[in-house]
Amino acid sequence: MATGLHVVSSNRLELLGGRLADTLGRPRRDPFGEEIVVVQSRGMARWVQLELARRTGVCARTRFPFPKLFLQEVRDRVIPAAAGEKRFEPDAMTWRVWAELEAHREDPVFAEASRYAGDDPRRRFQLATRVAGLLDQYAVYRPDFLAAWETGTGGDWQAALWRAMRPGPDAWPESRWLQEVVSGLERGPVVGLPERVSLFGIAGLPPAYMRVLAALASQVEVTLYSLQPTPEFWAYLVSRREEARHLQRVGGNGSDASGLHLERGPRLLMSLGRLGRGFLGQLAEHGAGGGDDPFEDPGEDSLLHVLQSDLLLLRNRTDDDASPDRIPMRSEDPSLRVHVCHSPRRELEVLQDQLLDAFESDPALEPRDVLVLTPDIEGYAPLIHAVFGAPEDERCRIPYSIADRVPLAESSLAEAFLRILSLPGRRCGRSEIEPLLEVPALRRRFGIPADGVQRIRAWLETLGTSWGLDTEHRGSLGLPPFPQGTWRQGADRLLLGAAMASGDGESIGGLGPADGIEGEGAILAGSFAALVSALSELQSLRTRLLPLAGWMSELGRCFGTFLLPEADEEFDARLVRGALDRFGSSARVSGFDGAIPLEAVRGQLEQWLSEERSAGGFLRGGVTFAALKPMRSIPARVIAVLGLNDSAFPRQAIPLGFDLIARNPRAGDEAREADDRHLFLETLLSARDRLHLSYVGQSIRDNAPLPPSVVVGELLDHLADIADGGAPAVEATVVVRHPLHAFSADYFGRRGDPRLFRYSEESRRAAEVSCGGIAAVEPPFLVGELKSDGATTSVVELDDLREFLRNPSKFFLGRALGVRLPRTGEPPSDRELFSVEGRGKFLLKQRWLEGLRSGALAG
Repeated sequence: MATGLHVVSSNRLELLGGRLADTLGRPRRDPFGEEIVVVQSRGMARWVQLELARRTGVCARTRFPFPKLFLQEVRDRVIPAAAGEKRFEPDAMTWRVWAELEAHREDPVFAEASRYAGDDPRRRFQLATRVAGLLDQYAVYRPDFLAAWETGTGGDWQAALWRAMRPGPDAWPESRWLQEVVSGLERGPVVGLPERVSLFGIAGLPPAYMRVLAALASQVEVTLYSLQPTPEFWAYLVSRREEARHLQRVGGNGSDASGLHLERGPRLLMSLGRLGRGFLGQLAEHGAGGGDDPFEDPGEDSLLHVLQSDLLLLRNRTDDDASPDRIPMRSEDPSLRVHVCHSPRRELEVLQDQLLDAFESDPALEPRDVLVLTPDIEGYAPLIHAVFGAPEDERCRIPYSIADRVPLAESSLAEAFLRILSLPGRRCGRSEIEPLLEVPALRRRFGIPADGVQRIRAWLETLGTSWGLDTEHRGSLGLPPFPQGTWRQGADRLLLGAAMASGDGESIGGLGPADGIEGEGAILAGSFAALVSALSELQSLRTRLLPLAGWMSELGRCFGTFLLPEADEEFDARLVRGALDRFGSSARVSGFDGAIPLEAVRGQLEQWLSEERSAGGFLRGGVTFAALKPMRSIPARVIAVLGLNDSAFPRQAIPLGFDLIARNPRAGDEAREADDRHLFLETLLSARDRLHLSYVGQSIRDNAPLPPSVVVGELLDHLADIADGGAPAVEATVVVRHPLHAFSADYFGRRGDPRLFRYSEESRRAAEVSCGGIAAVEPPFLVGELKSDGATTSVVELDDLREFLRNPSKFFLGRALGVRLPRTGEPPSDRELFSVEGRGKFLLKQRWLEGLRSGALAG
């Protein structure tokens, strides 16, 4: 294939993968050179690697950069003077924005920014982060704004900020080098460019990026492999609403559009494909050429395939003039189902049963053929482990993996480190520090055994430790510096208890020794005291101002002071150390050497640890649970999308009040809602046999209906338009409304709906009991009848009702059987003890009486 910008389109990603394999299989001038396949997600890179390996036997010497990184590599070849320019990357720009905003806090020009930030360092850092990201967006989508600001024309405080950040002609912000790269490529051949470049599965690019790729195609073979619903050029199709607007614009009567030569597209394609239409138009503007595109008609043997075929052939069944045949709706067709549940957990329980049914119906279907997506992977991850990780029957176990989780959510080490860094300046109550004792790396560092945590908690309860590390710490918070209830006082009493006998009434410095501190308890008390001392020293970071390089060293020391990871935690430790190394890198790149507070450092560290780092967990052989995010159009025989609630998808981006892109939108701008709509369209195209959609559509409190995502609503409306029987038929065949409880009798034939079923034997037995089908399934817990005094009353105390609703089992055991359960698992209290009650009061009186008997206390 010659140089130029080529486009290969298909409605199936597998066919595009085959074309890519053919392209990469063609000989190159350099047989040892690497192939470049540009992707926009690590998940897509993982799928392409596996697909190439499946087709060719191996995938080697192939690199998968993101578009921006690849264009930076082209920049370094075309403009050597700009090679390695990173001062205008968001990481480095955040600190430069911070420095300028801090330097101009009293400047009237920056009054609006000062109002946003206020005096809180955390808010000022958040503002710097958002402004840096916004300037990065301006460089790509509004380079004309930045060019005008540099000449001193117009603008507000953002213009003044940009002029202050870009001194000298040696600065190469993205807005400048993108234009210069195009000019350099158009001037003549450039040495060192790759022989060919492939872009795979990319649904949209900024106009500035497309201009660079078009210029690059004059010297390099550039091929874009694009997932498209139809081989037709559908960029200029219009929806019914757009057609009406065109007629109104030209003064038409709203009924005759023949003179405008408009072609109306299928309703579903028009509502979901705005991003795809715009990108297709961009490709046409840059003269992208196509060829023999590999499209495949899935047929009409199922409802899912009917929808895909309609999109492929641009069959507009909703067009009133065409009068198409209606689609018969069959309840036994499982290819497309919308499941309405009461909670995310019920969504996962329903999905588990649906997958078991799919595996039973088709023995050739394997767990690796299933992809489950959700907009909120972090919220669903614990529930996935609860449902799929612990099946009641091993025969129902389905292997799975979870992808796209961020390090901060998966790593207890990273979470603990951030929690430690949040302690300076806080009250340091028991609820803030006790959870740290559950971190193995921290216990390992201070020599605290796992079975010593409960003993330390009992000590803290007895000693009355509530909040505050010591008197100095309390005084630094503007509160009275009294020692009672502080961690230091508790540690000192434990050490005194280990050093001297307790119970004789003696005290040192007004402190009485704790009881029963001996043997291993004395060692544990010393370890606990060492932890308290380290936490006290940590408080000095609250008021310290250091440059970025200084913070990198200080935080590294802090990590070593509190945490000692083992070999199996080394990956998590590398994540934290990598984030710390970024401080040094961003300090060198930005040139910022100003002093910043801990709040800003911790905020940046948390942001870096919240970024996705790898495609770990993606396509490992079992069912893959992953985030529903753009450029994730991975094909699978079964695709399930969970959490399609009204407020969750499409994701709504609330623009900043000073976002100039949102104020002045243009064609080609990044739009999160359009991205998510196109993502849903790609998901619809990527499902091969079944598409399982679910959302929380019934209130768990009162069973009130809750709306689904707008894309689900539009899909159901489209089905109602084309279905034989309309909306009632769709409701009866496609929409499945599940009961609140997994043990509902509806799953076992009471409602007579074959779409409701469960594979749980435990739920079946519970359903039989609840319906009175069997007297009991196991021997009774109690032998004989409960005793009663015969007294009855219709008066229920409010406290009794509250206690019953909070824990019915505990209430029954206490009132009917007289069983008093120990108080365990209650959260630690940060409240100070102003009076002694309960067991503490009893022990105090007992100790006082013993002192009187021995003569240690005077009567």
